[in-house]
Amino acid sequence: MDENEITLEKKQSNIGNLVVALILMLILVYMVSQLSEAFNSEPITKWYFYMNIIGYAWGLIFVSLLLYYTIKNLIK
Repeated sequence: MDENEITLEKKQSNIGNLVVALILMLILVYMVSQLSEAFNSEPITKWYFYMNIIGYAWGLIFVSLLLYYTIKNLIK
């Protein structure tokens, strides 16, 4: 591979990582809004409330880790 192909591949990789990072940020904002809504709204049942809290918390952790590694890869 010559140098032009390598730089083009790096640019394409950076654009892809940027798109993934933006999508993950949007998902993170959506999940935070849903988590705050779960605290503010009246749950159907008790278990529904707890499952929302647990599910959104795990989702926030997972999406945050993906976002961290994507941004770390962008910075390289």
